[in-house]
Order: sequence, then C-alpha cells, then structure tokens
Amino acid sequence: MIRQTAARDSAAGAVEFPAHRVADVARRAELEELAAWLAHHMNQPLGAIAAFAQAGSRMLAGASPPIEQTAAIFREIARLALEAGADVGRIRARHTAPVAPANRHRIEDLIAAIDAPLRGIAAEYHGRLEIDLEPGLPEIRVDAARIQYVLLSLVRSGFAAADPQGGMPCVRVEIRAAADAVLTNVIDDGAHPPATDHDAFEPSLATSAPSLSLSLAASRSIIEAHRGTIGFEKLHAGGRTWFRLPAAGP
Repeated sequence: MIRQTAARDSAAGAVEFPAHRVADVARRAELEELAAWLAHHMNQPLGAIAAFAQAGSRMLAGASPPIEQTAAIFREIARLALEAGADVGRIRARHTAPVAPANRHRIEDLIAAIDAPLRGIAAEYHGRLEIDLEPGLPEIRVDAARIQYVLLSLVRSGFAAADPQGGMPCVRVEIRAAADAVLTNVIDDGAHPPATDHDAFEPSLATSAPSLSLSLAASRSIIEAHRGTIGFEKLHAGGRTWFRLPAAGP
C-alpha cells in the first residue's frame, strides 16, 4: 500500500501545518532557555576550575612547590567539578520525560495519527513523501509517542539532506516484516557525506543543523530503549536510515 504526499496536497494538510510549526517554535524556545540557564550556571564553576588549575600548575612549576597548598587547590578543583556534575544530573532528571507504558500498537495506526505533521514536513521542504506499508505487519510493543517522534525526526532529516537546487526532494518510508520484527526504512535522495552508524547518530552542536543532530541522537536512544536497533547507510544516490523493533509476540 503506497501513499504519496506532495507539497500541493489537500487543503486539510495546509490547515494542520501551522500547528506543527508552533510546536516546533515552542520546542526551540524551550531549548534556548535551557541552554541560557545551563551556560549561566556552568560558567562560574568552570571558570573557577580553570583558574585553580592554572594556579596549581604555576605552584608545581616552582623550585620548591608547596605541596600542601597545591593539594588544597586540587581538592577544590575536585569539589567544583563534582558540584557541576551534580547540577548537570539535576538538569537531566528535571527535563527527562517519563516513559509511558509500552502497549501493543500497529505501526500503521501510529503513522496514520501523525499524517498531518508528516504532510507538513513535506510541504515545508516543497517535497514529496511516499509511504509504503507491507500488509499484515505484526504489532509492536512501544511507547507510541516516542516512536512517532522518531518517525517525524527521520523524515525531517531525510528532507533536510536534499539539495535545494535539485528539484522536488523525495523521502520514501518503507515498512516491512522482518524475522519477528518490524523494519522501517526512511530513504531519501539527498547528498550525504561518508558516515558510520555511530557518526550519523552522534549529537553535535557544531553542525549546520544542531537540532536535527540532537533529534537523531534522541531517536537512537528511543529505539535502543525499546530493545531495537537503528542504523544509517549511504546509498549511491541518497541515504537510508533504518530501525528495527521486535514484534510484540502472541
């Protein structure tokens, strides 16, 4: 069963798209606030650690280094580092969403529920989205919202890889049964640098699209938390990102 979604799709898709954009703006605003708060609270201890380390190095470079005072400096460095680590742990705990109970779902239903946002992503990139679902797929036991987030992230990443001068980009989602599992392929026609599976899902703020990098890293964590596997393969013309989730069983 193949469904195509293009930028010229129905007015219903256009109505849903602004809501998706608002959600994206809200997410970015929250991340900006979190980044500002983190920078404010981390700069002070990190600056103190650097100052104490420089002082300790100068003391040790002397002809007769004062061992006790130098040891006290390094103890203070350790204390500041532990406090900074504790702050990071508290931030992570506060901003880690609780995992919903994993229930049995048909992946067809999960995709149908996010049809409008998927249409919105295709429209945003003036592209075409194809969805090919094999009939009779087994159920999977998952947190539905998290798997939907992965699907949205991978489709957006596929469109983002397209050359804006290369005509209408296309992303194809293929879902197949595979040895007591459900295999999802997200195939794009974009240009990808050589990358290993590890590189493709490694979070980085140094890329041109750090939010996409973080969403791919989050996708890997979500799939692995569901006892699944995820990977990336560079194709002759484009790329394939895939994930495999175990079937729910009887």
